[in-house]
Amino acid sequence: MVGGFVLPDLGIRSDAARRRRDFRHALGSFLDLVVVALAGGGGVETALNDAASIGNSWAFALIRRALDGARLARETRGPPLGGWAKSSDR
Repeated sequence: MVGGFVLPDLGIRSDAARRRRDFRHALGSFLDLVVVALAGGGGVETALNDAASIGNSWAFALIRRALDGARLARETRGPPLGGWAKSSDR
């Protein structure tokens, strides 16, 4: 009876840990691409959008959605990205 409660929890925790790891990897790749685009003389907006458009994983889709939401809300690009940095420290 106890296994019915513990086993699903372990699976969910394992999936969450894998997704966090995958997102950290994708975010690191995204930031590397932004740095390369900035070093090549591109502007911040162009560098962020170009870097986000390169990846095709769910993590890059999440980054694109956050950047699109910030653009539509006319917010600076920092707050959406800053929130990820804070949550990844946990």
